[in-house]
Amino acid sequence: MLLPSFAHERRLRKSGVIVIAGTDEAGSGAWAGPVFAGAAIFPTKLPRLSPLLRDSKLLSPTQREQALAWITSHVEAWAVGQASAQEIDALNIRQAGFLAMRRAIEGLGIVPELVLSDGFKLPLGWL
Repeated sequence: MLLPSFAHERRLRKSGVIVIAGTDEAGSGAWAGPVFAGAAIFPTKLPRLSPLLRDSKLLSPTQREQALAWITSHVEAWAVGQASAQEIDALNIRQAGFLAMRRAIEGLGIVPELVLSDGFKLPLGWL
């Protein structure tokens, strides 16, 4: 398992990209119900990473709550987006996941220069 780091973000910022959002979806493996996505923008001065920042499936419910508290106290902006079961049926699960991610990004209130995702490669012109 790869441990998270800000190495990629540091390289991007050195190249001139400053406002970077990260997004990830949850729920695409579920049998029924909506798919959710979160998005966040960390400040230019990146914090020291919490050991809780790893795959949420590896965390206990208490650790997930602690990770949420850490994230929301260290980011410039964060938001959650959702795509309904009906949208999943109409679009397919992958496109609905992109829709949830887009809604999360739009909810940030800050327009990112670049969006990173650890799951799927985001389509060109996605934003």
